[in-house]
Amino acid sequence: MSVIPDLNARFDDIAHVLSVIREMERSQKSRRKAFYEKARMISASKASIYIMVYNAIEAAMRHLLQSIRIKIQEEGVTFSDAEEYWRLDAIQARFLHKMASGTNHGMLLAEIVPMTNATLSWNEDDLDRLPFSGNFGQGAAIRFTEQLGLSWRPPHDALGGVDLENIRERRNALAHGLETFHEAGSQVTAQGLIEVLTRIRNFMTSYIAAIESYGEERRYLRLARA
Repeated sequence: MSVIPDLNARFDDIAHVLSVIREMERSQKSRRKAFYEKARMISASKASIYIMVYNAIEAAMRHLLQSIRIKIQEEGVTFSDAEEYWRLDAIQARFLHKMASGTNHGMLLAEIVPMTNATLSWNEDDLDRLPFSGNFGQGAAIRFTEQLGLSWRPPHDALGGVDLENIRERRNALAHGLETFHEAGSQVTAQGLIEVLTRIRNFMTSYIAAIESYGEERRYLRLARA
């Protein structure tokens, strides 16, 4: 099942919120009472859109990766038959956290060797693991298609996905307290965010459709590229 309908539903909710904020901005210009208090509330509401959009995108990518990993598992794809990205992905899922915690490297190597003769698998916690958690932007999106060997290009009206980078940077700044919600929201209008959301929707629906086709065509198999 495609993750695009759920992503579009999330984007529709965000678009509705933005339309309400846009009307609040317009009425604010004609009402001077409590101007500053209301202005700060509107700015904070606009800033929250950065987090909402980023979370919608990350949720879609998490479900997308999970669906491909489950498909690989259910088919019993062997380590030698899988494309390089998925071999490395399975190894990282199993061993990166062990390496970070200081597990003996010799013991890790002894565990890796049997994997090369087995089928690929991920535990429940790693099935939806994101290789770019908290940092999915334009660069990560393009890099991921290159790692998969996709020849996909962004739609012309999506500006190459540059808006993803702005969303990522703003979301991280807000999450880490490097920027206040008032500061972030006061630098953009609701109409400007509506236009950003439209471009991101165009980018992500095309992007996800390409990766879903990759999974449906079983291009995670080495023979699929031969």
